[in-house]
Amino acid sequence: MKYIGLDVGNGSICLCVRTESGQGYSDVYPSVYGVYNAKAQAVQAQKSKMNRIDNVFSFENKDYVLGYDNVQAAAATPISAYDREDRISRREFQTLTKLALIDAATRDGSTDVIEVELGIGTPAEDYREETIEALHKWFADPIVGRKNGKQVVIMVKKLEIISQPVAVLMDRYVDDEGYVQDETLEDGKSLVIDCGSGTMDMTVFDGLIIIEQISEPIGMNDVYRALMQEIQRINPKVRPNTYEVERQVREQSGSDKLIYTFGQAEPINLTEQRKDIMDDAWQQMLGAITQRFPDRLQFNHIYLAGGTGDAFWSYFLEWSPKNPRIELLEDPQLAIARGLRKYVLANTQEVTV
Repeated sequence: MKYIGLDVGNGSICLCVRTESGQGYSDVYPSVYGVYNAKAQAVQAQKSKMNRIDNVFSFENKDYVLGYDNVQAAAATPISAYDREDRISRREFQTLTKLALIDAATRDGSTDVIEVELGIGTPAEDYREETIEALHKWFADPIVGRKNGKQVVIMVKKLEIISQPVAVLMDRYVDDEGYVQDETLEDGKSLVIDCGSGTMDMTVFDGLIIIEQISEPIGMNDVYRALMQEIQRINPKVRPNTYEVERQVREQSGSDKLIYTFGQAEPINLTEQRKDIMDDAWQQMLGAITQRFPDRLQFNHIYLAGGTGDAFWSYFLEWSPKNPRIELLEDPQLAIARGLRKYVLANTQEVTV
């Protein structure tokens, strides 16, 4: 049995897995896939040094690759499931989620029949009866496919569906073994801010019960789009895409400078533009937060999660340095997937959460 937390977001796929023996692994990669064509990949391999493809997945009579680097190496057209509304109804999102599950369940080399207990999170505004029903239908039958030619049959023995903010709180509340680690969360008020690629979700808990939730349509995708506009303004011959801009921004996240490179074109210095764009995005975030919560002293705890939260950590810390001091969760981009996996394990351990 494997216990899997799977967070398929607009920007990234995040997975956290624990095997029955207690071993664990996790990963984050761009939320994109492509149809694999061996002939096209062979041609691309002759043209480019970047020809290594990690894995090829077969599902519903088609071959696929996952993640932007693999899509690029395969000379495939990127297919994303990005949508701020009603992602559950999109066929692309269902395919991407099932491919990600095959990937998560086989990372340790397992193939053939694999039994899993799976935790899936939904955005707060999507956590409703029709969404839960649709997700249960997705996993009612075995997920049958292949990984690098080897058959995989995934049996979802138990499916837990919770809202993503609850998953973030579970990451803080429950330990890796599935037992309560912080009883202080059972009393008082907590604010969970989950900043993803497409949205900033703010959820207020009274103890472990949600009493208010707000979602604002802003995230790092807005920053990437603004940077793309700047790149094309500076050099109209350059044709950037969101995945490549995101990759270069992430790779240079610890640097004082941001230099964008594109083939043989002259590198573009985006250092000042990045700061101005992030300052503008933060003003939108701050306005949304302070409009809803002008008095942060009402909270006993404030927790920050998500890849955008990580990128804007210094801004958030300046907003709430104390009383209470905002806490950035460990590996914040993985917080939802980790919380989902903990939730699944906690229920297996018969711990009340």
